[in-house]
Amino acid sequence: MKRALFIVVGTIAVGLGVIGIFLPIFPQTPFFILAAICYVRSSERMYNWLISRKFFGEHVENFMKHRAICKKAKTAMYFTIWIPVIISFIVFDILYLRIILLFAGLIMTFVIHKIKTIEDVKGSNEE
Repeated sequence: MKRALFIVVGTIAVGLGVIGIFLPIFPQTPFFILAAICYVRSSERMYNWLISRKFFGEHVENFMKHRAICKKAKTAMYFTIWIPVIISFIVFDILYLRIILLFAGLIMTFVIHKIKTIEDVKGSNEE
């Protein structure tokens, strides 16, 4: 029962991650990481499938092994957050919507900033 629940949640997370690939403000990486966490607890085959994906597998595997992401991915996440927020500020003239978007962007930026980079992790391991 527990195994099946993890597989279902992981599969839903993969679906949401795929949606995030196409929707600019919708995050993808956290959903793929959630899927990996679920799959590692339920199905080695599904976990291996997930990390073998060309587009996002390496990022997920790095996070699972090192609890870190590469600088390039981190930079891409910042742009993925702030370009839509800036465009929304231009398009929408609703104050409360702008405030919500601003806070959401700041929170997501803070969370991403707190995640270590692969380069930092590998650099500290070599010392």
